[in-house]
Amino acid sequence: MKFLRSVLTVIFIIYLIMTIIMASNVDEMVNKMGLFSFFRMFRNWVVYGFLFVLVLIIIDNIRILTLKNVIKKTHLEITDLQFKLNAFLKKDRKKSDKKDT
Repeated sequence: MKFLRSVLTVIFIIYLIMTIIMASNVDEMVNKMGLFSFFRMFRNWVVYGFLFVLVLIIIDNIRILTLKNVIKKTHLEITDLQFKLNAFLKKDRKKSDKKDT
C-alpha cells in the first residue's frame, strides 16, 4: 500500500508540473488547437486530475482504516496481556504469602 501511494504521489506531482507547463503556454496551445478544442482538452485534463485526486483520497482512507484496525487489535492485545499479568502477579503474591507463613 505504501509503494502504491508513493508511485501515485510521483505521478500526481508530474501531473501538477504538466498542468503548470500547460498554463504557462496557453497562448501557444490556443493558437495550435483552436479555442474550443483547447477548452475541451483542458476540461478533460482537469476532470482526469480530479478523478486522480479522488483515487488518492480513497487510497489514503483505506490506509487509515487499516491502521485504525491494527491499532484497535494491538490495544486489545495489550489489555489482554495486562489482565494476564495482573492474574499472574496475584498468584505469585499468594504463593509468596503462603511461603512466608
